[in-house]
Amino acid sequence: MLKKISKILLLLIFLMGIVLNSLPINTEIAKASVSANLKGDVIYQVIIDRFYDGDPLNNDPAKSYGLYDPSQSKWKMYWGGDLEGVRQKIPYLKQLGITTIWLSPILDNLDTFASTENTGYHGYWTRDFKVIEEHFGDWTTFDNLINDAHANGMKVIVDFVPNHTTPIKESDPTFAEGGALYDNGKYLGNYFDDSNKGYFHHNGDIQNWDDRFEAQWKNFTDPAGFSLADLSQENETIAKYLIDAASQILAHGADGLRIDAVKHFNAGFSKTFADKMYQQKDIFLVGEWYGDDPGTSNHLEKVRYANNSGINVLDFDLNTVIRNVFGNFTQNMYDLHNMVTLTNNEYVYESNLITFIDNHDMSRFLDMNSNITNFHQALAFILTSRGTPSIYYGTEQYLSGGNDPYNRAMMPSFDTTTTAFQLISSLANLRKNNSAIQFGTTRERWINNDVYIYEYQFYNDIVLVAINRNTNSPYNISGLYTSLPNGVYSDYLNGMLNGNSISVTSGRVSDFTLGAGSVAVWQYNSSANYPQIGSVAPNIGVEGNVVTIDGKGFGSTVGQVTFGSTPATIKSWSPNQIEVYVPNSNPGTTNIKVTAGGVDSNTYLFNKLSNNQTSVVFTVLNAPTTNLGDKIYLTGNIPELGNWSTNTDGGINNAQGPLLAPNYPDWFYVFSVPAGQTIEFKFFIKRADGTIQWENGNNHVVTTPTGVTGNITVNWQY
Repeated sequence: MLKKISKILLLLIFLMGIVLNSLPINTEIAKASVSANLKGDVIYQVIIDRFYDGDPLNNDPAKSYGLYDPSQSKWKMYWGGDLEGVRQKIPYLKQLGITTIWLSPILDNLDTFASTENTGYHGYWTRDFKVIEEHFGDWTTFDNLINDAHANGMKVIVDFVPNHTTPIKESDPTFAEGGALYDNGKYLGNYFDDSNKGYFHHNGDIQNWDDRFEAQWKNFTDPAGFSLADLSQENETIAKYLIDAASQILAHGADGLRIDAVKHFNAGFSKTFADKMYQQKDIFLVGEWYGDDPGTSNHLEKVRYANNSGINVLDFDLNTVIRNVFGNFTQNMYDLHNMVTLTNNEYVYESNLITFIDNHDMSRFLDMNSNITNFHQALAFILTSRGTPSIYYGTEQYLSGGNDPYNRAMMPSFDTTTTAFQLISSLANLRKNNSAIQFGTTRERWINNDVYIYEYQFYNDIVLVAINRNTNSPYNISGLYTSLPNGVYSDYLNGMLNGNSISVTSGRVSDFTLGAGSVAVWQYNSSANYPQIGSVAPNIGVEGNVVTIDGKGFGSTVGQVTFGSTPATIKSWSPNQIEVYVPNSNPGTTNIKVTAGGVDSNTYLFNKLSNNQTSVVFTVLNAPTTNLGDKIYLTGNIPELGNWSTNTDGGINNAQGPLLAPNYPDWFYVFSVPAGQTIEFKFFIKRADGTIQWENGNNHVVTTPTGVTGNITVNWQY
């Protein structure tokens, strides 16, 4: 009887919550609010289970009963947050200035404990990529969230986890669910009945995380004493299954995907995956390539991935320095500026990087440094810098916490009066309305160990920012130059962080004192009377794909867009945004140009793919002897293989590789190439001293597979 009364009480509470918190539900999937361009956006990263409980009836569902902790004291159990809870808090997020919501994984997770009180509450242990996790809702709940987000001008990005399934122990097939994989409820297989299927890699656990073969072809290990069953993206069934699953999320209205652990599966699948996604609509894709900062052994692989795969990356390079500069003070403002400069030079599309001060895989900033002033400075920096800032849920409420899982506390409140809330809201508005931050180039204007004054400029739009991280000492600023026109400029933040006004005459700022711990922002926004391209998104694709061009001064009268010299068909045209179809033009890199009112714009680099892509395992048998530092690469007669280039840096469409040799002297790797097309290629060794050794004989000539994956194996020609 008590149990029945409790259920009725829960239902009444739930219905009251709907009345008090709900938004109108659209009956059809709304169109995405904007394009794949996120340069003017602010992202809000949500761990669904820890944000808000909008539907108490799904807290402890029968399918996976017993994984819920109503006391919210057991950190690795479900605590009740769900998709309906996110939907109900859209007004709060809108007031915060958020324009993109990043949802943690939404799909069906492990139905049992992986170890004592250890569940898949976080979403990263997917068992069925076609079903919504029952603790979070269902596809209707997800549709409602998408509808209301779009109706309020917000995009939704969903975390997708194609690297692995669920926890396993190689010594115990009965542990948890054995890595079992399902397709909309239908059992496909698990790690231990895989001998004739090849759905999983069976190479043991990662021991050396810097070894590329181990990192991509072995199982993740967890500190709790188990591993995660590593999926084989080289398998046609698995590759197609993952692409279909991601496509289903997009079909339900999602505006993009955050792809988990991209450094841990082959880059060829990533590029083919991106191609399949972009053929559906112009979405935003970003991958998590954790670590490998500049100076480490695999940093170039990360840069090559970001420049060539069609998938942007989270900016861990800059994150490390931000935390060192504002958090633990082990680096200074020169280091911060140098990292901005380095990443701007390395990444072709640096404005597509996602910046952040913390996330779900590291301690929160305030756990490292509890000084609120430095915390505000770090926030102000990412909100006024290139790339798109991502705010981890609860940041605006000053959530603290150590490493996983203690950085994933329940959202404590939804207070709109905190300084952090007001800071994010104010600078989100600046990002939305001043193209200098969205599209502009940056330069350092004044710097010492504690002070960084930097300027972003896009044509006549300008944002100048000054940050003094020293909370005890003000600095006299003299000799500061700027592109701001003559005039007096008040602090855009209205003194929120103790900023001041400045006076500009003939490109020079009158001397002033930058207060201890202060942040000041000054800006100038202009109109444009000629076309100015700031963004093309996506920046890779095949003929017929839709790409969106954002900028200024396009006018209301339809003009022309060209890819190289080839005109594109216009889908839509407005003063600040144009949608076009990729034309039938030569594959490879090409410059996009807008002509409006008889005036040509600047150009923007686009990578036209040769055709629909397939990820192919290229293997060369019995290669010559190599020594430490020697590497083998592949090049060929198509842009995807470098057009016979032997350049091996991280630029677009260079030689592909380096290959891996777990079965030396045989070498292999997976590359994305046009499907069903005859291609020519050769391998070469780049010796440690930089000299090139080609294989002999004629070019290898093959017709590539027509499926999503395939294999091409040849002998080294002597």
